[in-house]
Amino acid sequence: MPERISIWVVLKGFLIAFMIWMLAGGILMCITTKELLFLKINGFYADWADPFFQYVTFIGDGFTPIILSIILLLLRRFRPALMIFSGYALSGLIVQGLKKMVFTEAKRPWMALKDVYPLHIPEGFIPYTNNSFPSGHTATAFCMFLLLPLIFPVLRKHSASMMVAPMIVGWSRIYLAQHYFSDVYGGSVIGVLSGISVYLIMERFPQKRDNLPVWDEIR
Repeated sequence: MPERISIWVVLKGFLIAFMIWMLAGGILMCITTKELLFLKINGFYADWADPFFQYVTFIGDGFTPIILSIILLLLRRFRPALMIFSGYALSGLIVQGLKKMVFTEAKRPWMALKDVYPLHIPEGFIPYTNNSFPSGHTATAFCMFLLLPLIFPVLRKHSASMMVAPMIVGWSRIYLAQHYFSDVYGGSVIGVLSGISVYLIMERFPQKRDNLPVWDEIR
């Protein structure tokens, strides 16, 4: 049976970067209102960024982890496929539960602020109006990119860099007037906790050699 790896050792860089993000984001939310913080970020736009963020935001869409899971299944890497899909499913259940049962009246910034402030939204983009908290796209992205170094050993030396993509996804949600910063912040926490939980649960079950992560031989 392969030796188990410590999640802290593998994700040290990612988790340190995440803690810095938590501290910096928490400070920002303490010193300003969610509306002003949203307006600052949303007001920082450019023509080239409109199509960029409309495409990059789909990294956090549910199709991305589903497609990745299917690819892993086709490669006969069943355990990694299950890990990615389970992380997505868990984070999605938590996000949708909070949206539909707890924060039911949380309007998206586009709906809440459009008649009060001049908001930027790319031409042709159709925003959602309700269920703002938390950000599901951000939760999915953080969960998926946390799990990648655990699945692909080749990425373990660069786990801190795995924070970049989910943070860009989170920024895109604010850029597109879909979420407040606090929505993104909450989504990141859900994503990270979901990914860690799924990994720790699956580590309790033995794995066969042929179900080891893809590229396990690459160090």
